[in-house]
Amino acid sequence: WSARNFAAELHITTGHLNRIVRDATGSSLTAYLETALMTEACRLIVFTQLPFAEIGYRLGFFDPSYFSRRFRACMHETPSDYRGRMSG
Repeated sequence: WSARNFAAELHITTGHLNRIVRDATGSSLTAYLETALMTEACRLIVFTQLPFAEIGYRLGFFDPSYFSRRFRACMHETPSDYRGRMSG
């Protein structure tokens, strides 16, 4: 889901939701959502044997390489390196 989807479900504007999240967390709504998404990615990488492409698809990424790039940008390592480090 995008920030717009969450705001629509809450019947508030995206800007208002962004202010609420920023006041509560110090992060923008987009950054907060990406952190939550990458937390779930980490969980799936460590606790399942799903291929990284499948994890990306489950989290809403339609391009496996884009998922890998976003994961690396957020976590500072590739999904493969993360799985290896956390399981070994």
